[in-house]
Amino acid sequence: MYLDFDDVITFFEHDEPTRAIVIYVEGLENPQGLMKVAKHVSKHKPILALKGGKGKHLKKLLFHTLAPWLENMSFIKRLSNRLD
Repeated sequence: MYLDFDDVITFFEHDEPTRAIVIYVEGLENPQGLMKVAKHVSKHKPILALKGGKGKHLKKLLFHTLAPWLENMSFIKRLSNRLD
């Protein structure tokens, strides 16, 4: 059986004791699937995705997962600048 990140996030979306979802991502087979599920689930349960390495999708992932919960947007800008 193969599980992708969108399967894991969907499982924890319905897990009552889980108050936040944290995943560590090294690579993605289906980034569009992950973003679609994360966009839906993050409306009622926070998701933090930690991405190993550097890549073109890293900024997008960070902005999507961190922005709703961080009031200090300058932190995101500084973090984003360090990733370039």
